[in-house]
Amino acid sequence: MAERFWRPHANVVESSLGFSTKVLGRTGMLYIANGRSLHLYSEVLAIPNAVAIWRNSIKQWDPPNDAEPISDQDREQIIQNIQRGFEATKQRLDVI
Repeated sequence: MAERFWRPHANVVESSLGFSTKVLGRTGMLYIANGRSLHLYSEVLAIPNAVAIWRNSIKQWDPPNDAEPISDQDREQIIQNIQRGFEATKQRLDVI
């Protein structure tokens, strides 16, 4: 089955594979997957429909999962998931 994306609300992208992202105003993004969530640093860019995220801000899951480490492989998977969602919904994502 091919992955599908949709935008149920403004600033929210959901995947048929079970993860979602929400841009939280001018700075900040919420990523949710498999019952876990994390907040990462992002900035809305001056270019329409464009956001930058900071790789090094993906450090740990939010409580109650904050004791579970995020490996480099997990971090790259999270970034890839966010990138696919943005591309599928015709938004630009810069990873810094």
